[in-house]
Amino acid sequence: MLEQIKAARAEALQYEGSKELVFLEKAGEKLEGVDLLAVQGGEQRAEARLQTWQTWVFILVRIDAVKDPDFDPNDPPVTKVSPRAIPGAHPYMPGVPPEMVRDPQIRAEYEQAIKQNNEKIRKAKFYWQLKALDIEVSEGARRFVKRFYTPSTPDQKELRIAMEKAGLNTHRRQSFADLHKP
Repeated sequence: MLEQIKAARAEALQYEGSKELVFLEKAGEKLEGVDLLAVQGGEQRAEARLQTWQTWVFILVRIDAVKDPDFDPNDPPVTKVSPRAIPGAHPYMPGVPPEMVRDPQIRAEYEQAIKQNNEKIRKAKFYWQLKALDIEVSEGARRFVKRFYTPSTPDQKELRIAMEKAGLNTHRRQSFADLHKP
């Protein structure tokens, strides 16, 4: 089990250099497979539990760090950008190649609109990948806490200290603290 925890941590650390969400996803998948009941000895199990929890928290902090509070999922990108219409002229079809727009100012505006829409597409794709990952990892971490931590003061203290030390946001900390409340 300790090797699996180390492998999860290594995946999460690979994210640090690449900023590719796939590494956080792989780390979460490895943590899902951690079964502390397979660890022999109380001290070894306690250490494995703490390391696993710290890795879950490490991943959650990284997810929260890349969330864009200004992203509006209700303002999606368009499929094809259209050049601005010229009064009295035949309108251009959406997605027309920029070089077919004769007016240099309208072409420049159109090229800028295409760039902005492409960036919007990139951000939307990232947002939805991050949202799916957030749900997956959050649920995995909740299952772990419910299975391997009790409402006892020492267990709750261990959870709290690891979350505070890692800088997990207040909302997330509260959501884990509430798991064992009646």
